[in-house]
Amino acid sequence: MNKKFDYVILFTPTVFISLFIDAYFGCVFGYFLVILHLIYIVKKCDIKYLIISNIISCIISYILAIVILNDKWNYYFKPFLASDLVILISIISLIIQIVIKRK
Repeated sequence: MNKKFDYVILFTPTVFISLFIDAYFGCVFGYFLVILHLIYIVKKCDIKYLIISNIISCIISYILAIVILNDKWNYYFKPFLASDLVILISIISLIIQIVIKRK
């Protein structure tokens, strides 16, 4: 049971969820989910799984951003598109996780 929960957490598209909460509710609380997700993954995973889970989460978030946060929400994230922010936040998150994990 615990292992299934870990897989769900690892592959959760937290970047998309944070952008959706920001766009729909106008609340930055969603970005704290990215930080909590970052802390959880760093504590639970080796670097190999950390990178794999971030890539899969980024892909899922990117697809969801294109499908759900399409052109009608792009004005909100100016000068970026929602899909651009998914990639940017995912890369920054991955860099932070790797730096923390190596210490």
